[in-house]
Amino acid sequence: MKKQPRSIQKIIKEKALALFSHPTFQGDEKKTRQASTLNAALWTVITMAFFLLIGNFLGGKSPPFIYFINITFILLSFCLRYFMKQGFVRQINISVLIIGAILITLAMSVLGTVRTPTTMAYILLITFAGLQFGEKGIIYATTSTSFMILGLILAEKNALLVTPDYTVGITQWVTYSVLLGLTGNFAFIATRMTRNSLNQSQREIKKREEVEKALMDANEKLEDKLKEISSLHATLREQALHDPLTGLYNRRYMDNALIKEISRSERNGSHLSIILLDLDALKEINDTGGHAIGDYALRSIAGQLSASIRQGDTICRYGGDEFAVILPNTKGKDAFIRAEEWRKKMEKLTLIYKEGQALRITFSAGIATHPLHGRTVEEILVNADIALYRAKSRGRNCVELFSEEGS
Repeated sequence: MKKQPRSIQKIIKEKALALFSHPTFQGDEKKTRQASTLNAALWTVITMAFFLLIGNFLGGKSPPFIYFINITFILLSFCLRYFMKQGFVRQINISVLIIGAILITLAMSVLGTVRTPTTMAYILLITFAGLQFGEKGIIYATTSTSFMILGLILAEKNALLVTPDYTVGITQWVTYSVLLGLTGNFAFIATRMTRNSLNQSQREIKKREEVEKALMDANEKLEDKLKEISSLHATLREQALHDPLTGLYNRRYMDNALIKEISRSERNGSHLSIILLDLDALKEINDTGGHAIGDYALRSIAGQLSASIRQGDTICRYGGDEFAVILPNTKGKDAFIRAEEWRKKMEKLTLIYKEGQALRITFSAGIATHPLHGRTVEEILVNADIALYRAKSRGRNCVELFSEEGS
């Protein structure tokens, strides 16, 4: 797409902005702020010198050297602006103070007295030093200016200066007006800098508050996430140790629980029994009624057994249709009695799956006891399984306690 030509007014405006604007230094706010003040001070000097030239010309009584000093002010200011844009801000600040003090002092020495409006230019110099260098700038500029004025007073008192002309006219009016106006300009610059600093502070405070709020929100989200992860971890741990169908502990949990209970039994010198139960007709139930009925049967048996065990006992789903019950502090004969109670109770129980669908379920059980039937988890489980196999061989729906004679 063809670019539209820029208008003459726009070009002039851009050139004017480039001429009067100060340089910006990315990442160095202090340097940029000093460059802004320095740029304003140099344009102030240029403006002051220009109007003083006019005032001197209209008054017609100023020495030729005064014209030279004002023109020097203007030329040096443009030169210093050039080097300021190259980045030599601190060096130009110092140069302005030194050159300004020298030229102002020369101007007063040519005029022959400190009782001249030119003395007010020292005020601008001190103000500029304060804006650029703070308290130290004010102290150094004030001290230096004081000694220069003292030197001029002594020189005037000892008739070392030219004879002054005390008549007043338009030159003095222009000089005072320009100096007062430029003093006001420096006051405006100082006020603007203060306002900008306050605004910047407010923006930083607001930004900090926004960052703090964002951090708090992020922290809350992180805490919520950690709670969610903790909850998920607990859920996963629960799922890892429980059978999803019946809600009972699974084989993994049972193996660990048996190890702990055997260790406790050996320390206390007590007995530990384990009962393996196997549903007698679950395969036929699944084949005739479907797995949904079989699952219902498993859940129902799990509920019945959970309601029958003591506090401290542990019931687990051992396999597909098998359950394991760990009985601490229980001898084999006592475990046998309890298993028989459960078997008889289950034998009489009728489970209603749906209307018109009743289930009667029995189980067979094998029992082994620590330390009589084994000292390790593997030995006890193997012997309990042998006892369960004998119960099944006897026609199911019965309980067997392991014995070496029957093996």
